[in-house]
Amino acid sequence: IINDAKKQVHQGVEITWTLWALAHYEEPDAHWFSATGEPWSIERLVKLQVDEPVTSGACGGCHGLFVLAYARNMHMSTNRLNRKQLRGVWFEADQKIQRYIAEARALQNTDGSFSADHFKGPRFSDDFPTRIATSGHQLEWLMVALSQKQLGEEWVRRGITAVSKDLVNNKHVASDCGPLYHGMHALTIYRQRTVPGYLIPQFNSQIKMADRKKSGSGGKSAGAPDSSARRDSGESRSPVIKSPPAEANRKSTAPAANSSTRIDGRAARK
Repeated sequence: IINDAKKQVHQGVEITWTLWALAHYEEPDAHWFSATGEPWSIERLVKLQVDEPVTSGACGGCHGLFVLAYARNMHMSTNRLNRKQLRGVWFEADQKIQRYIAEARALQNTDGSFSADHFKGPRFSDDFPTRIATSGHQLEWLMVALSQKQLGEEWVRRGITAVSKDLVNNKHVASDCGPLYHGMHALTIYRQRTVPGYLIPQFNSQIKMADRKKSGSGGKSAGAPDSSARRDSGESRSPVIKSPPAEANRKSTAPAANSSTRIDGRAARK
């Protein structure tokens, strides 16, 4: 699938989704030729995304900003760089990200929600589907774009609180599933980045699925250890992403950044 996407890529269409996938699976310095023989690279895709006007992008431009931040994070993590060491198209990407972080903050409503008009201007909406569609998208890309230190800032905490309360208070209100997903994804990323060990799920059973079907016992067996015993033993699956190391003092709501942390869990190149 990835190789096919690389072969089919061409200019003139929205490349956000292509960059999203390739930034995850390919190295930041990857180069290749499309099916027509045209040279492409991750950096070329990043440049096209940088040049795309935010207000013309999908969902107020939030998807484009998300993928720029995601690709930038991959580049920084793979090459062990900080923002001050970014050069070329990566510097341009970071400058765009920083600009729209500032705009999102400036347009934030007093209740912590984000503008119902995205980056076109300030607006509050009394309509839950509209509010979660905009605030959920905004918070989602911010959770990837912000530094570890920024996650503890007051305006970010207000945004987290606003989306969290909106989802709980309107749990019976009809809404499209997409906006609900983006809001929940934003909260999940926030928790992944601020709660050490949160990303290490536990096995809920030692019995393989095939064996459960054979036993016909719904997966229960006298010989299977209970979940609490497995948790105590520390047995776990490989984490989806690396969490920052737990510090001795965990009073801070946003743990110190870890240079090896990657949003997707691919280990940083040493």
